Amino acid sequence: PGYKSLWRLSLICFSPAMAARCPLQLWRLTSWRISSFGLMRSVASASVPGPLQRRPKKPPNAFLMFSEEYRGQLKEENPDLSPKALVSLVAERYRNLDESTKQSYATQAQAMSEKWKQEVKSYAETLTEDEKQQIQQYYHKRKEDAQKRQKRAEARAQRANMPARNLSAFSFFIREFVSVHRSEFSQPREVMRAAAHEWNQLNDDEKKPFVDQAAADKSRYKEEMEQYLSRKQEATTQPAKRPANVFALFVKDSMSAQKGVTMQQASEQWRKMSDADKQVYRDKAADLRQQYKKDKVEGDGQA
Repeated sequence: PGYKSLWRLSLICFSPAMAARCPLQLWRLTSWRISSFGLMRSVASASVPGPLQRRPKKPPNAFLMFSEEYRGQLKEENPDLSPKALVSLVAERYRNLDESTKQSYATQAQAMSEKWKQEVKSYAETLTEDEKQQIQQYYHKRKEDAQKRQKRAEARAQRANMPARNLSAFSFFIREFVSVHRSEFSQPREVMRAAAHEWNQLNDDEKKPFVDQAAADKSRYKEEMEQYLSRKQEATTQPAKRPANVFALFVKDSMSAQKGVTMQQASEQWRKMSDADKQVYRDKAADLRQQYKKDKVEGDGQA
């Protein structure tokens, strides 16, 4: 964390864009260092207890068994594929298997699952009351951490859509001072000290241009914030509609392009499509999901 802090501090003071918000960034830097150490403590406290480490591992399902068997072979045959594309290719091969082959994987998976259930039952009988309490506390902690992460993610998404805060006169002065004198200083602390000293020496007339910039920026922020709140209000009154999935997007295009196409015919066309053609619909569905989440966060924040 020490090296990262120094790197961020240098960006704050020597980058004109970040220097504009220097006081706020310095505060965030301090908070970031504190939260980093807090995060490490949180991870350490959420370590898996001993009783859970002895729990029998859940066996793979039919698809995962097929994937473990053929993933390496498909990766050798297609070395340029990304991990995501490779998973899609494995899934496509699995869907195209004949029913007897699929049934053999399903039978093996079912047998392994039944054996695992018996092992878990025997394992549960060996647990003491103290160990059961440890496991319960662990899962409770995980649930709380997941809820906190979800709230932080929603807060970040909401802040990302908010207008940039208005700058003070001193922030505008720092931006100009750093752009002119950046090469004269080797340490971020020195440039900050010099900027503060120079600002204190200015009289009211010399500060007036920066005060005027701050006033204009304040008006800009007020106007953009009103527009932002108006958009949030609209999102609340008109809840975001859940987007269509990948297959639904394909069916919509197929039926609009070919009159009289039935759902069964569209399904057959989808199964015969190449992975590259399907990727177009996957990308489109991903964009729609991202927009839906953004709209939903704005609506929940207003509510």
